Amino acid sequence: MHNLGRNFEVIGHVKPGSGIEKITDSANQDVSTLMKKDVVVVWGAANDIAKTALTHISKFVELRKHTNVLLVDVPTRFDLSPTSCVNREVASYNRKLYMQMKQFENVRLIDSKLKREYFAKHGMHMKLAARK
Repeated sequence: MHNLGRNFEVIGHVKPGSGIEKITDSANQDVSTLMKKDVVVVWGAANDIAKTALTHISKFVELRKHTNVLLVDVPTRFDLSPTSCVNREVASYNRKLYMQMKQFENVRLIDSKLKREYFAKHGMHMKLAARK
């Protein structure tokens, strides 16, 4: 409310295990009526990072020029070594994402910088709720 004021609506969709193509295809239908004052947040691509994720996200953003888009980068995999091939691919993907999204005025990127403590014991999936 601090940044948005008192008059706003939040709608969320979660698609566990889905690739970014499924996420963006579904979102295209859901956000087709959003305008410049609206914001859509997309967080995905971990499942297909080495394939076509960047292509699908770029296509989605291109179609959303009339809406503000927040993209969350892909977090490090804590179930793997920081120098693993998967984590190197995550770093490479995030660099490409930041470079490619510079051309879109309506896009902002969120650097997730997540800590190990936010993930389940195995280190791959995020915890559902923070425990105190």
